[in-house]
Amino acid sequence: LTDLASEGGAGAAAPAAKEPVAGGPGSSKDRPAEPLTRHQRRRAPEPIPDGDHKRYSRGALSQRFRLKDADKAYIKGYVDLMREDGHFGVDSEEALKGYVAAMRSMEHGGHWQWAIELLGELRALKPDTSDPKIVEHAQVAHHVAMGACSRAGNWERALMIMEEMHLADFQPDFETYQAACSACSKAGEWEASLAILMRAQEEKKGNHESWTIGMMACSRAKAWQAALALLDASEDSPLDEVERNGTFYSVSVFACYKAGEWQRSVALLEEMLARDFEPDGTTYGCAALAATEGGNIKVAYALHDQMEKCGLNDVKDVLEPDVLLDTPEMRTAMPLAALQPQANKEVGLLRYVRARAKPGDVDSVLAAIERFALERKWLKIQGEDKRTLLESSLRPTDRIIEFGCYVGYSSMLMARKLRELGGGTVTTCEVDAAVAYIARAMHQYAGVESEAQVRVGCASDWIRTGQLGLMDFLLLDHRGTVYHDDLHAAEPSLAPGARVFADNVLYPGAPLFCWYVDWQGYDIKIHALKEFLRSDLDDWVVICQPPPKEKLKEMPHELPWDFTQLSKEVDEISWRSQTGPVDWNAWQARIKPVFYKWKKDKGY
Repeated sequence: LTDLASEGGAGAAAPAAKEPVAGGPGSSKDRPAEPLTRHQRRRAPEPIPDGDHKRYSRGALSQRFRLKDADKAYIKGYVDLMREDGHFGVDSEEALKGYVAAMRSMEHGGHWQWAIELLGELRALKPDTSDPKIVEHAQVAHHVAMGACSRAGNWERALMIMEEMHLADFQPDFETYQAACSACSKAGEWEASLAILMRAQEEKKGNHESWTIGMMACSRAKAWQAALALLDASEDSPLDEVERNGTFYSVSVFACYKAGEWQRSVALLEEMLARDFEPDGTTYGCAALAATEGGNIKVAYALHDQMEKCGLNDVKDVLEPDVLLDTPEMRTAMPLAALQPQANKEVGLLRYVRARAKPGDVDSVLAAIERFALERKWLKIQGEDKRTLLESSLRPTDRIIEFGCYVGYSSMLMARKLRELGGGTVTTCEVDAAVAYIARAMHQYAGVESEAQVRVGCASDWIRTGQLGLMDFLLLDHRGTVYHDDLHAAEPSLAPGARVFADNVLYPGAPLFCWYVDWQGYDIKIHALKEFLRSDLDDWVVICQPPPKEKLKEMPHELPWDFTQLSKEVDEISWRSQTGPVDWNAWQARIKPVFYKWKKDKGY
């Protein structure tokens, strides 16, 4: 493990850092003497007072490893700090959780070498294998390290971690084999994935999930025969948790579609129906696409009719051949299907809009987006009361800058309103390149591409270039926990009389923004509204105007501790919502009293 780690430069045997490292603290007793830049302050966690020693929380430190461009000194500085503050160890569940939290963030940040190094450190400490809880967390650490290698494309190293588990007296379990199958599947190594699946079956540690992963590995590689063999084998599998089901049929339909075997894809769908398994919209869509690409449009439309009888409509979105996105802002044309892995829901939205809205009619495009959110999948867009408030806030000839374009709903809404008012411009920034392609295509389809331009990248980076120009209206609709930083950076570009329109201030929350505009002396108006299509969730839209520029202050070095901690909680639940369901109602019960107390205390 140490050899593997050293290949990527983690440096297991590197000497302990005695000096503060760039971008983060070194020792809690040896802080940098010079003030940190604002960029460094955003990366550095806030300490928790603990007697004479300033102790950093496990969550605050582990989040630092998500930074994808962090260098070795930066990572090592925070690893040392986690050790110093007692977050690493094997003598308790909490200490083991420190390893897991750090390694999971390293997985997201792409620092797989460091994840391997920490796993090796954990093994060397010899956890107590007689304690079931200790064993459980230690096994999770192995799975996270395998996931880190998998995400980096190093599937062989992921398998090596599994093979070496016995060296630390741990045995692979169901999740271990799932992680191994997944690593091979993501790398396109379908034969290796099947070998792992067969081994799991022999050891009675395979289940429905690992079987599905194995079938998907075959499907992605267009090995449809192997996928169908697994479907057949599921009929009499010796594993209690594996039996032929609708998911296996759906994956088989997808496998045949990917391989161009449209007749088999349709036949499997019919067999699925005959066995009383209910296909979902995706399964119908794969069969319909297979028939379309196979040149049999009659079969595709027959599937469409059958799907409508079942109360589903997704096939209509995929009957047309793949769309080629080509807008004036794009250097090269982009097949829509190429964006599917990165923006599956948004690709489905664009197909839905193209199938139902009239080209060049921005009203019908906006209506189709709202209908998709109502009928298909919810979208976090500024509909209903927020739409009315946004439109009423605009003025003729406004130079609008938006941070957080998403699919282009609000930028199209503002472009339409500016037409009514006699003119103006909209420039919108989106950090997700795949989603930015969707937004540009949406603008072009609605006929507003000359009035609304999409810029790809972080808002802070675009501000720094100075290319956004003067701003009459600044719409903040990206990551609420950085609203205050981006607003502060944009202040020199705010035109006289400029307005700032901040959405999502209460849901999911922008606590430091509230503190900042109050501290900076903005003229603030808070609008309490319901979230779009979520009457159970409250939100705030804050519209404010800055004081004269000569009265603007520099950002202080220290931000309020309570608002900073709350901001970290906002980030945590927002990140979790990207990978699974979260209880937003419980979150509102947690955060609303804090915001309303602040509002009352400040007299807003």
